[in-house]
Amino acid sequence: MVVDNWKQFRIVVKLDPDKKLSREALQVLKIAEIDAIIIGGTQNITMENSLNLLEEILHCGYRGPIFHEISEKEVILTEVTGYLIPVVLNAGELLWLRDAHLKAITTYGQLIPWTKVTPVGYLVCNPDAAVAHKTKSRFLDLEEAISYLILAEKIFNFSIFYIEYSGIYGDLNLISEVAAKRDNIHIIYGGGIETIKQAQEILEYVDTIVIGNLMYRSPKNLLDITEALGKKIQDRWDENAVYKK
Repeated sequence: MVVDNWKQFRIVVKLDPDKKLSREALQVLKIAEIDAIIIGGTQNITMENSLNLLEEILHCGYRGPIFHEISEKEVILTEVTGYLIPVVLNAGELLWLRDAHLKAITTYGQLIPWTKVTPVGYLVCNPDAAVAHKTKSRFLDLEEAISYLILAEKIFNFSIFYIEYSGIYGDLNLISEVAAKRDNIHIIYGGGIETIKQAQEILEYVDTIVIGNLMYRSPKNLLDITEALGKKIQDRWDENAVYKK
């Protein structure tokens, strides 16, 4: 299963089809010691801009794993390593917790490559983020956040729990307290990481960090972060590596 290998990931880059990558950013993708790329976004996601982004990633020379985070059932990339299916646990309506997933299953049925699909329990924590508005996410205190972690791990049996601050740097107290309550679930954090210090702080509590907006503002900072953290990804370009498209 694809999900098993997420335990190896420390630094992942998330790229939005609705945003344009600079030449510098594409050069950074080729040489930075990152573990994987996620293609995904919230607004204006089309087949055209998603395919264009995938082509740019492949043409720049990146050869690592690429995951497609599916937010529109009409937009599904085929030439990727695997698929992340967001289940927004604190969504204000059932569409993002259940109904969108049922519609996709009804539409595609037996065409879905389940061995490449990983459901991810999302906790949306930034009320001003586009994803929060789209999913009508309700906001919570620390005890509720911990309850969502337990729901994801013990009831839904998810392998991944994603703490999503989307655009702002998160509350370290909440992140650390939530992470301390997990048993085995893999925790991903995304939101506002721009410096080495921030990356180091978050990685004290979670398993994987996702870096997104930095790639559009200052891609060179990603190189600084990966170098400072001493990333050593073995056989990343090897044709016999774990991930193959």
